Amino acid sequence: MGSESAMRLSTSEFEVGGDVNQLGELAFKVLTLIVEKRFPEAIKALLDYRQTKLWYPQYDEKTTKFYSHAKDLVHAIEQKKNFPNFQSLAQSKQAEINQKALENMEDLRRTLRRIRLAEKDLTDGDSKSSVLVIYALLFSFTTIITVYVAKEMAHSFGTSFPTLLDQVAKDIMRSLSKFIGGI
Repeated sequence: MGSESAMRLSTSEFEVGGDVNQLGELAFKVLTLIVEKRFPEAIKALLDYRQTKLWYPQYDEKTTKFYSHAKDLVHAIEQKKNFPNFQSLAQSKQAEINQKALENMEDLRRTLRRIRLAEKDLTDGDSKSSVLVIYALLFSFTTIITVYVAKEMAHSFGTSFPTLLDQVAKDIMRSLSKFIGGI
């Protein structure tokens, strides 16, 4: 399919309505297949794409209803586009069926956008949790280094370190008692 990013396919009233960068990989592929009236392949593309994402935590939980709805919409569009004896129907009935197909196509476009947003939310959440893990590791590393340095300082001062701590504690207590007594 040549230059996918600039392609705008249409048949009668259906149009993909954007390029792969605007719509996303899944939406572009599914909508293109529908415009080309390759409905079983559109459903297969939906299911195949979903399979590639199932390894992602919570993906199935957050997107199952969207995929189910998208599949139903593809079936609905197919039924309307392959309506038996369509040409023999009254002009108003044909217009009504075409309008419903267009509404289903727009609903499908919105549903595919929701799938894309759910994926984005999952990746954003994953990024945030990764940042928290990095902060936790840095905090742990800093704590370990601080304890090690304090321990080494205590060893290097020998017996004078406890004496120094005792003197500092007494000075702090004396200062506090003067402050409290002066109030």
